[in-house]
Amino acid sequence: KVFILEVMGRHAGWTAAAGGLAAEQDGDDPHIVLFPEVDFDQAAFLARVDECVKTHGYCTIVASEGVRNADGQFLADTGNTDAFDHKQLGGVAQVLAEMIKGELGYKYHYAIADYLMRAARHIASATDLEQSYAVGRAAVEYAVAGKSGVMVTIERESDEPYRWSLGE
Repeated sequence: KVFILEVMGRHAGWTAAAGGLAAEQDGDDPHIVLFPEVDFDQAAFLARVDECVKTHGYCTIVASEGVRNADGQFLADTGNTDAFDHKQLGGVAQVLAEMIKGELGYKYHYAIADYLMRAARHIASATDLEQSYAVGRAAVEYAVAGKSGVMVTIERESDEPYRWSLGE
């Protein structure tokens, strides 16, 4: 009845948001997208899952690994830290799935994209690679110049032919 895709995103939900682009119209999958920037409300979440299952017969969810409650606690904090003293995350899909099973009784399945997302360079287009290297290079140049608090952006200049430049 419920499928959850856990994606990377400790503090920024752009990957989860990209998953949400699959929905072209109301009711399309995914039905729920959970972002680290938005406090997780368990009661509202479970109500939405229940509504989706009753309306569509199933519910699909994309969840950033960094989903937090209103107190700022990660839902899937493993209790460990990495070499940079960042909390180790992992398992938000399982936490959500067990919550859904325990509260609503629905069957679930989940997948964790994790390394698949990091290891998919073989399917990147030439444009993807060119843009990613350009953004990375510009970010390093900003850092070396002491510039902070900005984000490198890709600005579309035209569609035919496709042209782009970097902005901030």
